[in-house]
Amino acid sequence: MSEIRSNQLALVRQDSPLPTVEVDLDSAQESDSTFDDILADEMKVYAAKNTTVTATLYYYYTSSINFGEPTNSVFIGLAGPERCLKVILSAMKGTRGIRARFSDYISPYNAAAMIHIEAGKVYRAEDPMTWYTTDTKSTPAETQVASGDTKLEPTDDRESEPEPDAAGGSARGSVPSRYRRARADATVGTIRKTMEEIFGLPEGSVALCGPDGNPLRATAKIATLRKRWE
Repeated sequence: MSEIRSNQLALVRQDSPLPTVEVDLDSAQESDSTFDDILADEMKVYAAKNTTVTATLYYYYTSSINFGEPTNSVFIGLAGPERCLKVILSAMKGTRGIRARFSDYISPYNAAAMIHIEAGKVYRAEDPMTWYTTDTKSTPAETQVASGDTKLEPTDDRESEPEPDAAGGSARGSVPSRYRRARADATVGTIRKTMEEIFGLPEGSVALCGPDGNPLRATAKIATLRKRWE
């Protein structure tokens, strides 16, 4: 992995609304990979074949009813050649279980730049100022925790005793005693949601904060959280 500052990239910025592909994040949880890992891998193939293309992808997370029912969705906005949007949709719809569609335009001012294509390479945002590129996928030894699609896994077979619920039965599952580290490119929002699900906490009750006590935004990376505490 090699890092690069945002001012070293020709990030595509525009004032006009961005066309989008919408992904149902609830459906993406059934995939073996995170939606942004799938997207980044597909963009690597696209970038290698289109070395003159420069494009930036923006993420906007919100609730939606565009799939005919309430969903938690991410709108992937494109600042770049329109044909790239078709590649994005194909990558998402080509993954088993993931629901995706061309969707509403979004304001670039409400979205975060997350993936950038330039000179045949793909860059991913660690935070607004720091980007990274890598030609290798995550190894099996890394924890597969990212955008809501996988669970934290115990590092050994020891588990704590399940706590009884109010009716005297067992609470949902048992809580493993220890967990592997969350991946650096996992988002803060994903880890918050995963912690709430595993420990049976109310939605919104978990906050991942910096040393100043302020919670990080949902799209920030776990690597950013770690750096602030170093």
